[in-house]
Amino acid sequence: MIQQIGGSNKKDIVKMLTDGIDIKPISVGHGGRFIKLLDPGTEVDLVEDVDDSAWVNYYRKDDVSAVAFFYLDRPTNNLTPLAPVQQRVAGLD
Repeated sequence: MIQQIGGSNKKDIVKMLTDGIDIKPISVGHGGRFIKLLDPGTEVDLVEDVDDSAWVNYYRKDDVSAVAFFYLDRPTNNLTPLAPVQQRVAGLD
């Protein structure tokens, strides 16, 4: 699992939200501690109750991809052959 969390000061977070960037604030540094904004009963208004310089962590949505390479120690091997391209990409958009 890849966790996609970012962080910045509250002023930048509010601007990102205003600009329509798809993020979800999850905690804020406030009063010398971090407040979990998603916990039930949390009553902190990010805009009204928090200083512009306060640190805010947020969930972000990114496109993620990964690649793995491996190298063979000789030109021949006992690996099964790759399936044809059409079979490997079936169902991909």
